[in-house]
Amino acid sequence: MARETEHIGIDISEHEIRAVQLRTRNGKPAVVKAAWVPIPENAFQDGRVKHIGALSLALKRLLESSGFGRATSRAVLSVSSDRLAIRNIAIPPVPDSELAAVVAGEVEHFGLLQSKGGAFGFIRLLPPNRTASTGSQQVTVMAVDDELTSQLREVAERANVEVVALEPSALSMLRTVAAATPAGGTAFTLIVGREFTDAIFWIDGGLAAYRRLDVGSIMMMPVVRHREAVVADSAATAVSDPLEGLHEGAVDRLALETRRTIEYLQREFADFAVLDRIQLITDFQPMEPLARVLSRQFGIETSLVMVPTSPQDSSTAQAEMSGVGGIRYSTAYGLALYDAMMPGSKVPKLDLFSTQRTAQVYEATKRNFAGSIVVSALGIALGVLGFVMYNMQISRVEGVIGSTNAQTAAIEAQIDQTMEERALHTRQYRALRKEGVPIGAMMDYIVGSLQSGVGLKSVTVGSDLKVVISGEAVDEASVIKTTQNLQRSPVLKGLMINSFSRIENQVGNGIQFQLSGQTVSMDRIKMPKEANR
Repeated sequence: MARETEHIGIDISEHEIRAVQLRTRNGKPAVVKAAWVPIPENAFQDGRVKHIGALSLALKRLLESSGFGRATSRAVLSVSSDRLAIRNIAIPPVPDSELAAVVAGEVEHFGLLQSKGGAFGFIRLLPPNRTASTGSQQVTVMAVDDELTSQLREVAERANVEVVALEPSALSMLRTVAAATPAGGTAFTLIVGREFTDAIFWIDGGLAAYRRLDVGSIMMMPVVRHREAVVADSAATAVSDPLEGLHEGAVDRLALETRRTIEYLQREFADFAVLDRIQLITDFQPMEPLARVLSRQFGIETSLVMVPTSPQDSSTAQAEMSGVGGIRYSTAYGLALYDAMMPGSKVPKLDLFSTQRTAQVYEATKRNFAGSIVVSALGIALGVLGFVMYNMQISRVEGVIGSTNAQTAAIEAQIDQTMEERALHTRQYRALRKEGVPIGAMMDYIVGSLQSGVGLKSVTVGSDLKVVISGEAVDEASVIKTTQNLQRSPVLKGLMINSFSRIENQVGNGIQFQLSGQTVSMDRIKMPKEANR
């Protein structure tokens, strides 16, 4: 009888928690569930936990509402790679049994850990000359302070989640790349995080080089346009900007640092003499245009790696993870693959909780041994003292509990409101699709009808199919001409001007306006190219 095992990966980001559940059968993984939930504002910032109670409540709500299974789940959690201290270190030739101790000494020497309880792990890299049997070996060390990992563990514990491992998000996305692309040969991968981009060079599925570039999504998108609430499958508005909304200076800097990295690798590795393709992966959906932008910058095909799907995946998981919306699961999918990769995979597994777990067991053993000597003598005294202290603190504890319950109720209300808004947006979008109104086509017609000197502020479509267009213009003639163009559009009918007024405190003849009309059914709509024939 075939054996089945389940694996869950949980990724906590700035605005949401994502979870993926895999089920392996005969070593082959299939996605059972994929879901996400928004989190309260400022509960998780810059890769750090700011509100443990809010995050644990949101995580518990996600697992329960999406049906992730047992009362207590076992999962691999992500640690934001932006919060890691990463360093490439040359290690002298030592036996494998001594390598960990030598690396620990180097970590202490370079001061990679700022707290006593911090954790670290390392990745062995392939040498430039794979036939060499002597000389130093390169390792990439990743270290994190105890404050971050302990907070993540507490969030999981409060949500009844048993932590299997804490893994850097970059390695999890790397595992997703390995699952989505064929093994063998050489490959160059860019992992785009919030503050940094990690450049990885592979040879036959093994890591040969790891370099951190000081450019991340927050720099390439200075006005952060988080689109977490965008419904999957919605069509994107056409953009004429060659940078597709990304910051030119930051993109140029990323391209420059990437070129320097490639040139260095081509000097060091004979396997890297020819580069014909770059892989790019991110779990931040608004960075989806970056692959196309870099393709134009480099003149080399740069492909965006998507989370792989298979016929064995559940239909709900396929719908959730397909298309651009599936980008958000790039880290969570790799976390779920932590113990579910096919045999022979060379992608490293790194558990930042393992060293802390060992230290905790050792310290607990010492405490139990020492405590057994004195526990009998102190038992009666501590019992009496505890009884007195308990009665003194009852009122204070009741006050704290009341305050905590009030905060929890407020958080629950905020999460419920967000989920209701999300459900409303979904119903509205489905209503539009049912009526045969493709949002992308409608936006193409609206944008194509704008006169020079006219700018859009908002376009809204209600559940009653009423379209409201708001914008500004340099003069009345531009507004009138734009209105006439829209009245001839096959997408709208009954278009009229709702309001028309001068913009106060502005030099010139600035006009602000609002138009309204109704959409039409699909059989009335033709794409612009067909309409001009």
